[in-house]
Amino acid sequence: MSPGDVVAYLEKLPSIAWPYGLVVAVQENGVRAPGDDARIKRSREELVRLLEKTGAKVDLWPSG
Repeated sequence: MSPGDVVAYLEKLPSIAWPYGLVVAVQENGVRAPGDDARIKRSREELVRLLEKTGAKVDLWPSG
């Protein structure tokens, strides 16, 4: 899912899906192919930027 698709999906959720307000945990996939790090980093940074633009509180979680 692209960062823009994630934000669009979250915006469609009813307010009952947000019992703690606009709080989103972001976690990277721990399984990667060689050379994926830069692309994953760019996607994470874009997702965080887009989420914060909507007023969401973003919390970065470590991957497993």
